[in-house]
Amino acid sequence: MQISKSKLLIKAVAFLLIFLLLMRGAAFVTVSAMARPRLTMHEWYEMDEPLDVAFFGSSRFYRSINSLELGPMMGKNAFGFTSSDQSLRDTYFLLREMYKKSSPELVVIDVSWNRLYDEDDAAASSMIWDYFAPSRNKLDFFFASFEPSHYADVLFPALRYTDSYDDHLLSRATLNNVIKKLTPAYWNYDPSITNSSLARYMGRGFDAATSSISMDSAGDVNVNENWDPLQLGDEQLEYLQRSVELCQQYGTKVVLLGAPIPLMKLASVEDYDDYDRYMQTLAQQLGVDFYDFAMLRPSVLTLDNSCFYDYKHANEHGAALLQPVLAQFLSEYLQGDLDESKYLCESRLEMLQGHDEVLSVWLKDNEGDPTRVTAYTSAAPGVQVEFEFLISTPANKEYTVMQPYGADAQFDMSPWQDGNYKVMVHARAKGSDAAYEQYFEVAYRKGARTDD
Repeated sequence: MQISKSKLLIKAVAFLLIFLLLMRGAAFVTVSAMARPRLTMHEWYEMDEPLDVAFFGSSRFYRSINSLELGPMMGKNAFGFTSSDQSLRDTYFLLREMYKKSSPELVVIDVSWNRLYDEDDAAASSMIWDYFAPSRNKLDFFFASFEPSHYADVLFPALRYTDSYDDHLLSRATLNNVIKKLTPAYWNYDPSITNSSLARYMGRGFDAATSSISMDSAGDVNVNENWDPLQLGDEQLEYLQRSVELCQQYGTKVVLLGAPIPLMKLASVEDYDDYDRYMQTLAQQLGVDFYDFAMLRPSVLTLDNSCFYDYKHANEHGAALLQPVLAQFLSEYLQGDLDESKYLCESRLEMLQGHDEVLSVWLKDNEGDPTRVTAYTSAAPGVQVEFEFLISTPANKEYTVMQPYGADAQFDMSPWQDGNYKVMVHARAKGSDAAYEQYFEVAYRKGARTDD
């Protein structure tokens, strides 16, 4: 018996509806209740008052810039359109979304260290796209940001977790995620829903990190990187230009801003000044201004390790200290009487003047020689460093000096028997009488050696 076309259509529609409901249910279970862009975009769509100052950027901004505090300090209404790993393409479409309802006086775009490197992170873009209101802009964002191979994952968020369904769906974390989504806090967009032991979302794009760099972890997060213009992404530069041009069409002033970084990080990047010079030239070509708050004069504000939770992100304490300075800086910029030299050093060397101590130290295994570990440091140019190596064992938990202070940055484990150890290195500037200026420890297992 033949099935009529109308029945086939009804079955197809029913199948589609059931599929969509199943995908919606799976997304409810798997997509994190702590997705911060959900709160940020909801805040924006609910905001009625005109916007004066807007910030766009990655985690460097959402850890550093608290629009809730900075806006009132400036006498302005401020908002942070911030998200993890936000690309400049994401920034461009967020700008378009903003201009649909408000034209601010000033837009500040994150161009912090290494942000111009080409990073095609579909997952990061999809976390923003998920919470855009339906519009032509959302459609354009979709086709500009995702390859066809990403379409299914973007349109059906539950599919992003198919590789880990067996573990993910049955885990305690998933159960806790569902429980969170069943609370009034989730449905009322309460910022506390995103709180963790490490951070809490405060609103308007600011996520306060609660931990800080400790002396023994500073080296571990201090990644040696160099400025490499060859890694600059053409797409990143294209979307930066498009973002600036869009702002200029609406008569909005644009500032390109680098967020603060710990001094130990600045010291480890020998060619940091090349980055600053590149950005100054690029800003001039775009007809905007660039300022790097990694160069904040110590006389204006000193941000030590207690102000950061890793080598590139401020914590809540650091952000609280930064807001009055940034508010005054941007207010003077808008008034046209900013004296940049009052706030910012001209070079890395100027920033490091007077720092004759070791800023951080860390340990790495030697490639090809598992019996040796090498200490690396971050310090101002010209500082000579000396090292002391200590060891503790399960039998003797007290550290014992095995290699007294000297210039040798390597420690040889070969005389020791196989087993578990903790290796600690002390570092200080040569001539210092301090027991140490920085230290770092790591668990180390010496395995059996085989001689050919």
